Order: sequence, then C-alpha cells, then structure tokens
Amino acid sequence: ALEQEENKVLRAQLELNQVRQEIERRLAEKDEEFTATRKNMNKAVESMQAAIEMESKGKAEATRMKKKLETDVLDLETSLEHANAANAETQKKIKHYQLNLRETQARLEEAQRAKEIAHDHLIVADRKAHANQNALEEARTLLEQSDRARRMVEQDLADTNETLGDQTCTNQAIQGGKLKLENEMQTL
Repeated sequence: ALEQEENKVLRAQLELNQVRQEIERRLAEKDEEFTATRKNMNKAVESMQAAIEMESKGKAEATRMKKKLETDVLDLETSLEHANAANAETQKKIKHYQLNLRETQARLEEAQRAKEIAHDHLIVADRKAHANQNALEEARTLLEQSDRARRMVEQDLADTNETLGDQTCTNQAIQGGKLKLENEMQTL
C-alpha cells in the first residue's frame, strides 16, 4: 500500500513536472510572440513617422510652390491636386497603420492574459505539489507509527508466549504432582 502511495506521489510529481515544463514552454512561446509583436509595432510606428514627415514635406513644398506660382493659377491647381492626392494616400496609410496598431495592441493584451492564466496554472500546480508532498510526509509518519506499534505487539506476543510456556510447564508439574498424590492415596 505504501509503495502504491509512493508510486502515486511519484506519478503526480512527474505529471506536475510535465505540466510545469508545458507551461514554461507556452510562456516562452508567448514571450517570443510578444517580442515579435513589439518589433512589428515599432516598425509600424517608424513607418507612420516617416509618412507624417513625408506629409509635412509635401505640405511645405505645396506652400512654397503656391507662393512661387501665384501668377499661374493652372499650375497652382495642379500642385494642389497633387498635394491633396498625397494627403489622401497618407490618410489611408495612417488609417491602415492605426488599424494595425489596434490589432497589435489586442494581440498584446491577449498574450498578456494568456501569460497571466499560465502563471495562475503554475501557482495551482505548485500548490498541488506541496499538498502531495505534505500527504507523502504524513503517510510516512503514519507508516513509522504503525511499524512501531507492530514491533510492540510482536514483543508483547513473544512475552505472552514465554509466559504461556512457563505456565504450561508449571501446569504439567502440578498435574504430575496431582497424579502422584492420587496414586499414593489409592495405595493407602
């Protein structure tokens, strides 16, 4: 029974170690995903900054062209159309980057939640391991107590057997004496 309990504890410890390794592996995967997401987000921010700088340069250029070509209305309208097209394209890119940023933020939050859940599972597994360890220690203590009690009972049995042997010898001596006395009485 003790071996079975110890085997159960060993199996539980193995399962705990496997669960712990799986959790650590998942945490490592989530950390890698988090790092990749962070890199992508940084690239997106840099691209947005470049797009904003391009927009600023385009507006400045449009302003200089407006001052330079005030006399030529047709050229001014053409430049303005080009500037508006660039601005619309930049706005599309900004909206696209904002959407990507929101998606990246959502993935980041999901990864953080998954990491917290995995951490909670690890804490629960550790608690179970400690409980199993305590149960094992308690079982060992009970085994030692029962072993001591068994030895005491065995000693009591040996003492009782010895007393029984002594009393049997005494009883046989009394029986012998009784028979002898009975024979002597019949002889008289």
